[in-house]
Amino acid sequence: MKALAILRGDLRARLGTRKGVAVQLAVQAAVWLVGLLGTGPERGGDSPLGVASVGLLVVVAYVVTASAGSEIAFPGEKNVLDLAASPFSPRDVVWGKTASNLAFAALCTAGAWPVLVFLHSLRGTPWQESVGQAVVMLAVSWGFAGVATWLVAAVESEVSRSVLLWGGMVVLLAGAGLVGPWPWHPAHAVQPQAPGWARAICSASSVALGAVSLWALSRRIPRLREAV
Repeated sequence: MKALAILRGDLRARLGTRKGVAVQLAVQAAVWLVGLLGTGPERGGDSPLGVASVGLLVVVAYVVTASAGSEIAFPGEKNVLDLAASPFSPRDVVWGKTASNLAFAALCTAGAWPVLVFLHSLRGTPWQESVGQAVVMLAVSWGFAGVATWLVAAVESEVSRSVLLWGGMVVLLAGAGLVGPWPWHPAHAVQPQAPGWARAICSASSVALGAVSLWALSRRIPRLREAV
């Protein structure tokens, strides 16, 4: 029940405050602007729907990760450091943040999904492809959010934390051209015609990344309390 209290508090801050509403409106504007990239003609064999799919992945992963890592600070939200100094047990903190990351990732993914459905309908491709793409977005954004949550507790310097977090994301997502033969890379797995097995591997590895990060968080919280 205490974990649910953390979940409710996070969602209230991210959805029920003026800043939370502003962020959601900005996300919706961003995903539809990115969706315009998918309405153009094909050039040089590159599918504009594929470019838009990667862009949507980046938008969703960014806002979910930034929220989990306190890069976007919502009024009234308690981050891991605040909760580590509270009566909540480490297990409650971890499960609460796990649930809030998942709920927020699902909400942001749901906001981007209609864009994918629209683009598939516009091009006459099966809209069911958008479901697999949405699963990749959800898993990747939740995995990055887990890393961001752990970094808040593991790295004291905000500058160092930001460099590690965003540097890692840029290296991974922008490195798609260097790992062309790897169809399970997020930038490839989110493509409209990506094979199901590649999406499954990408999603599973992202979930594993987030789970390991949150497990590390559960080990970190008692050390933070001992240091106080």
